[in-house]
Amino acid sequence: MVTIYSNRQTEFSRQLVKNDLTAMLVFGHENIQYLSGFTGNAAYLIASHTSYILITDYRYVNRAKQESHNCNVICRDRENETLGACINRLITDAGLIGFDAAYVTVAMWQDITRVLKCPLQPITGLIEELRSIKDDWEVRCIRKAAEIADAALADTLEQVKAGVTEKELAASLDYRMQQLGSDGSVLTLYYFLVLEVHFLMANRVTFSFEKAILCLLILVQ
Repeated sequence: MVTIYSNRQTEFSRQLVKNDLTAMLVFGHENIQYLSGFTGNAAYLIASHTSYILITDYRYVNRAKQESHNCNVICRDRENETLGACINRLITDAGLIGFDAAYVTVAMWQDITRVLKCPLQPITGLIEELRSIKDDWEVRCIRKAAEIADAALADTLEQVKAGVTEKELAASLDYRMQQLGSDGSVLTLYYFLVLEVHFLMANRVTFSFEKAILCLLILVQ
């Protein structure tokens, strides 16, 4: 696992050089997890050519130290230090700094730019492009996720009968997937599917039960 994240960080550092960036502020949780391995929330990553700094707070600091790879974990005191002040304190190299533009709120932007002295460049798609190319480990994970989804759905279909609600089926599917080793939850996808089905029914679009199950399987995978 350490090699996987080291390779990702090395490649991303090359992309920083290629784009004339001294460092990048990473805010998207998926992007942070991709580069560091940390799966929690309330985290921000400063990625540079030579170092990776993961900023979090007291709720996640121990988890961040356990999960992250090649990262200097910083526990920010949210009561006494703003995110902008913390980033300004940790960035020591002068130069153009990129930031994860798709994940920045107006309030966050104002907080950071109020104190950060170096120039900022909005960046979109740089990490996502790297994420789109799957390595062998990711391919194995995708195959395992598909196997879990197939098995869980097959078990859940046996419970489909008159009187069983959508929520009950979703809960059973979610529980079965967790039993088989899933890390995520299908419930959010379930609610998305329910909205889709209700929309099609309201617009008198033919939507068979088999098609609904197929869509659910696609969403889960």
